[in-house]
Amino acid sequence: LSDFARMIPAALDNVKTSLPTDFPENVVTAVETNVLRLHGRLSREYGIK
Repeated sequence: LSDFARMIPAALDNVKTSLPTDFPENVVTAVETNVLRLHGRLSREYGIK
C-alpha cells in the first residue's frame, strides 16, 4: 500500500488533466478531497512524506 500511496498525487493530477473541460467541478472537488484524505491517512500510516 505504501507504493500505492506514493502514486496517488500523480494519478490524481493525470485524471484531472484528462477530464473534459465541462466536467462538473463539484464532482472533481469531491473526488479530489476524498482521494487526498485517503492519501494523507496512508502517508501517516506508512511514514510517507
